Amino acid sequence: MNITKGTTGNVFPFWGTSYNSMRFQTLYYKSEINKTGVVDKIYFQKYNSASGTFNNFRIYLCHSNKTNLDATFDSNCKDTAIKVMDVPSITVSGAANSWMEFNVDNTFNYNNVDNLVVEIRWNGDNGINVGLQVGTDVNNRRLRATSDTATIGTADKYGYNFKAFICGVAPTTTTTTTTVPTTTTTTIPPTTT
Repeated sequence: MNITKGTTGNVFPFWGTSYNSMRFQTLYYKSEINKTGVVDKIYFQKYNSASGTFNNFRIYLCHSNKTNLDATFDSNCKDTAIKVMDVPSITVSGAANSWMEFNVDNTFNYNNVDNLVVEIRWNGDNGINVGLQVGTDVNNRRLRATSDTATIGTADKYGYNFKAFICGVAPTTTTTTTTVPTTTTTTIPPTTT
């Protein structure tokens, strides 16, 4: 699955030069994804060749019934967002136009019924901007705030080039009980007369 929104550069969510913290959401429609299963890896396309380090880095995924992101972060998920990456520090790098891979935990099962929200949060960085490729949309596809604990942000019409590797549906846990036949041996004492 490969979603192309444009070729313009933008440094949200990796605006390390001006900010020390970030909370960011971007929205993808079911019609753009069109696959059910466990999200194994996600990718954003780089605009420049800059390399930046971002601390307390987290990625969340959630289902959404929104076609426009609201200004309130938590209202954009129809269920609880699942934290799929949580690392003390990450270096975001690569050549211009390359795809940056985020190997997320295989804990989010995308249902291919709802839209998908990808959320990135970080707190602390080395002061370098890393640009991503974006395009404009008719709906609000991005929500951003310069605090990783923000509850409200600024929504706008930028959409990000994105792809994901989605595996087959997550297995359900079932319990199987197997009955093993047992053999009982009875010893009958001899009778005496």
